[in-house]
Amino acid sequence: MNIYEIKRRSQAKKPHYFSRNTMKFFEQTLKDFRVYKLKNDMYQFRAKRPYGETIAYFDAITNDIGSNLETLIKQRENNGTK
Repeated sequence: MNIYEIKRRSQAKKPHYFSRNTMKFFEQTLKDFRVYKLKNDMYQFRAKRPYGETIAYFDAITNDIGSNLETLIKQRENNGTK
């Protein structure tokens, strides 16, 4: 899984997350992101910004993005997806 795949798969639920305007606002490009595999089809992706760092999580089962891993896991469980 790479950031381009995450962008493609999350498009339906978070269409503005990787939009040109969002990326420009945070002064980032997709090439700035690194993706790390966690457990249970969860991924962390992160990128440096001029004034901090973007850290977020991607659920490969639900194709959702969130800033809190525990919240994503709970959402998956509440939807009956494991």
